[in-house]
Amino acid sequence: MISKKSKGYILLETVISFSLITIFMYCTFLMQFKIMKLKYYNNKLEQYLNCFELFTNYMGSDAGYEEVKALRHISPEYISADKISVQRIGSSESWISSVIDHSKGDYMNYVKLEVSGDDVLTLNFTMNLNIAGNPEEIKYESYKGRYE
Repeated sequence: MISKKSKGYILLETVISFSLITIFMYCTFLMQFKIMKLKYYNNKLEQYLNCFELFTNYMGSDAGYEEVKALRHISPEYISADKISVQRIGSSESWISSVIDHSKGDYMNYVKLEVSGDDVLTLNFTMNLNIAGNPEEIKYESYKGRYE
């Protein structure tokens, strides 16, 4: 009787192991890519939200009543989210007029500001973001009154 003892791997075993390693590597790279994309999205969203919070706080607390009331007649106003930065907010007396546009234009990331009311002004902020193809809409409402 002749017995055959194999001392190496056959071609099928090699192809199967190579396929399994390739699938494992593909899944690993895909997960890493998604993690990097999610980190980018979260970082950009955090930057925009920090500036948005500073802007809404400034408009509600630090901006003058008459300055905000003047925006009521020409509302809605649009502000590119790229124009709102931590360094720019409140940096000069007329910084609000330098960042406001009367039309949306072709901004992908913008804040829409609507002012209404007489004695108590209602400030409606709508932030529209499109980060990495994910559209987001964040709404915020604030009030500003004349206190004597």
